Amino acid sequence: MSAILEVENLHVKYKGLATAVSDVSLVVNEGEATIVIGANGAGKTSLLRGIAGFWRTETGTVSEGRIRFEGRDITRQSPIDIARGGIAMVPETTKIFATASVRDNLYSVPRLGSHHDYRVRLDTVMDLFPILRERLSQQAGYLSGGERQMLGLARALLLNPRLLLIDEATLGLAPIAVDAVFNRLEHIIAELRTTVLLVEQNIGAAMRIAQKVHVMETGRLTFSGTKESLLASGIVEESYLGRRAS
Repeated sequence: MSAILEVENLHVKYKGLATAVSDVSLVVNEGEATIVIGANGAGKTSLLRGIAGFWRTETGTVSEGRIRFEGRDITRQSPIDIARGGIAMVPETTKIFATASVRDNLYSVPRLGSHHDYRVRLDTVMDLFPILRERLSQQAGYLSGGERQMLGLARALLLNPRLLLIDEATLGLAPIAVDAVFNRLEHIIAELRTTVLLVEQNIGAAMRIAQKVHVMETGRLTFSGTKESLLASGIVEESYLGRRAS
């Protein structure tokens, strides 16, 4: 399995404040789902933002390290260039325009490639999320939490990414919505052959699609391995359930 993303010794710092990500290295293999789990404030979102290019700003910066995508160094590229190169991000917040219709949310995505390619991608997205086809004229702010997450995923997929970065896919969702979202993620990985890097607090849901798992605490990775090795290690019970494995 070849690496599609390589992060080496990455440091992300807030301007004038503490380091958010410290010396993080990880590899994401093509066609797999790689999961980063950790508590609030662990640095998971900062890691994704660093990869997506959003830390080359006035508020923060990738101060050290290197990011390679498909063998190309993208460490200093802008978010738009990174998106054009094949990486799309679904953020935890502001993933949709709440006052616009579902149709306008979809049509507002930059059209990369030909009109024909865009129409093919739009048809694919509508087939993947049929509920959005039913809601095209509805104001996005009136969608359920699960439907909003699906609209955010749909918008990202219209960019035809080879790597999808997802920040907290299940945050605030009811169990039935969590199940629906992860059903779609399984399809995105298996059928669309899109690689996924997901940061998540819902460990049970994340294990459903994970091939590789990283545990993040206070800006650093404290565990990296397969989901089987994580479950066997006792880290989940000790760190997240408050008890030591026997």
